[in-house]
Amino acid sequence: MSTTINLDKSKELNILCTKGYTFGPLLLQMSVTNSDPKEYYDITQWSFEMKAKVSSFQLEANFQFTDLIKGENGQLLITKSASEMNLIQAMTYLYELRATLPNGESYRIINGKIIVKDAVND
Repeated sequence: MSTTINLDKSKELNILCTKGYTFGPLLLQMSVTNSDPKEYYDITQWSFEMKAKVSSFQLEANFQFTDLIKGENGQLLITKSASEMNLIQAMTYLYELRATLPNGESYRIINGKIIVKDAVND
């Protein structure tokens, strides 16, 4: 009999987008689970990074999201301009969004696939 402990609390979210078109805005809102009323994390002191790779074995990311805007009530806005998206090759990538707290603890918030499709008009 096998026992499993899941220490990965991240959520899987697959994203479909188009090369050469603006990505997002993708708005995430981080809250404490099972709280009533809903309690939001104060993420103002957290740092975030979101990277995408063709393979999890790659050392370097194919691209990353640098426009991560922290808002009120645990909100994180993720965007990428059309000109930046035009530089990304159309294919399927693996990605993860990582948060690092002021005390140095690091957590994967979401992960999944980013499928970048070719634009028809380009």
